[in-house]
Amino acid sequence: MQANEYMQHGWDMMPYGMIIGPIMMFIMIVAIVFIIRCIGGGSCNMSNHHRSNQPKDAMDILKERFAKGEIDKKEFEDKKKIILE
Repeated sequence: MQANEYMQHGWDMMPYGMIIGPIMMFIMIVAIVFIIRCIGGGSCNMSNHHRSNQPKDAMDILKERFAKGEIDKKEFEDKKKIILE
């Protein structure tokens, strides 16, 4: 066989296979891990955030400050009224 015959059968694309191969393997591994997490009861929804990961809202901060004793009951009630308006 001559070199031209190899090129006609796709052997000229071999260097690209060395680049695309590892990328495809990485994509497959990520897909397998994602599927295993879904089957295993993990979160399949990528946008699903737990409450602890969300930023605290004003009312949570106010309650926390009151619990720590940083503000008194009157100040708590005043600020609560402002927040809920």
